[in-house]
Amino acid sequence: MIKRSIFQHSGLAAAFIGLTVLTACDRNPVLGKWQATGQASAAQEALGKQVEFTSGMMTPSGGVWPSMAVQYKHEGDKWFVVVAQGPAIVAQVSGDRLQIQLPMMGAATYRKAAQ
Repeated sequence: MIKRSIFQHSGLAAAFIGLTVLTACDRNPVLGKWQATGQASAAQEALGKQVEFTSGMMTPSGGVWPSMAVQYKHEGDKWFVVVAQGPAIVAQVSGDRLQIQLPMMGAATYRKAAQ
């Protein structure tokens, strides 16, 4: 009886943690497709005219950077796109605009692409 109760509580705890992780992923404002705006910068040329962020991947389009596996962390309104090797990319969302700060390349500004 006690063993069964422990397993039931363990299952509920695992379900709660899983739901919490899924909910947190849905609130990430960086996720989605973004279209370049303004004049080209070194950062924009590296990423391309469009970049898509999914739950575990960053996919630039038209630039020199390849698609890569990423994770996300945030502090306040700053989100960090963490790649396996190398420094994190800083991403800030304001409304429908995303500013990406690439180390040693500067910033690139994107607008949320129409779905």
